[in-house]
Amino acid sequence: MTQKQIGMIKELEANVDSIAGKAAADTVMKGASSLKAGTNKIKLAEWVQGAMERLDATVTKRQLEKIMAVCGRNCARINHRAIETFKKRRAKYPSLDDFLNAETRSPMKGTKLWRENDSVVQAYCPSEYTRPMRCYCALVNGLPANKTMSSTYCQCSRAFVQQMWEETLGQQVSVTLLKSALAGATECHFQINFKE
Repeated sequence: MTQKQIGMIKELEANVDSIAGKAAADTVMKGASSLKAGTNKIKLAEWVQGAMERLDATVTKRQLEKIMAVCGRNCARINHRAIETFKKRRAKYPSLDDFLNAETRSPMKGTKLWRENDSVVQAYCPSEYTRPMRCYCALVNGLPANKTMSSTYCQCSRAFVQQMWEETLGQQVSVTLLKSALAGATECHFQINFKE
């Protein structure tokens, strides 16, 4: 476990505390003190798996969505280079349709993109990446193949995808999580709806 991952765990605790209160944070973070620099990625992912189970059982659906959305926006800030790359790709095309057509034909590595009615579906394909993994997130990419995790965790990625599209397009979008690789699917699917 790296210092960055330790910071991510502390951020989760702070988000639960600020949105759902200290008692909820204490429940969700049970066992976090056993995570130290050098903790292997499997043990880390399994702890996060348990934390998500405790989060699901402790807070309301609205609270957990807010908690994970804050995590996703923070992740977007920290990993802004990926968003900048996406924005540069969009800037090459005169229209949104041209951009979407180009991204459908040749998406960014580890993703797929396609139209579905009036929306776009973006897929994360971590098992097809250069180094196959369960998830792109450093906290959970060590989750063993025979285990699953609550899709609550993927609300973080949903918020990241929303931030990326909104910054790229300069307009609000809504994003819905359709499938989660951590919850048992082979890919994560996010439906992006463009607001008029």
